[in-house]
Amino acid sequence: MTDAFIIETDLQQFQAAMRRAPGVIERHISQAIRNGLNRIAVTAKLKAPKAFSTLASSIGTQMLSALEGIVGPSTNYGEFVEKGTGPGGRAPLTALQTWIKAKQISPRHPEIKGDPERQIRQLAFLIQRSILAKGTPAQPYLVPAGQEHAPQIHANIDLAIEQALQEIATR
Repeated sequence: MTDAFIIETDLQQFQAAMRRAPGVIERHISQAIRNGLNRIAVTAKLKAPKAFSTLASSIGTQMLSALEGIVGPSTNYGEFVEKGTGPGGRAPLTALQTWIKAKQISPRHPEIKGDPERQIRQLAFLIQRSILAKGTPAQPYLVPAGQEHAPQIHANIDLAIEQALQEIATR
């Protein structure tokens, strides 16, 4: 055949590249995911409501596998802050009192009288009753952080795949 176009490949080189491919691709993508999780965590910490910064300080990342990770708080109330609560929840009075003091809230209602500690206890009780009746509003911090970074994370994963393929081809 004189008018043929011939394509040849070094089979051994190709087989070696194919054996390396999964590990190389996984390594590149894993790093892109890890970087993305860290960016989301930093932004979520900035967006999280703060009284003592406990919620914000508890936000961290964890790789579940080479290609999967999560971002979130380690507190037991992070989801309630993110999504809010419906009526029926009973916030602990001591936690409410501590929050009132941290926020330096002073009662302005004439029905709350007495010494400052008593006023704080009474205000905490009123807030507790309000939460019981109405719930708490959502204060999203985690989902907005993820949405903010999602386009760049997807672009970085695409770039990681390209870099992995280049590394496989040049070895």
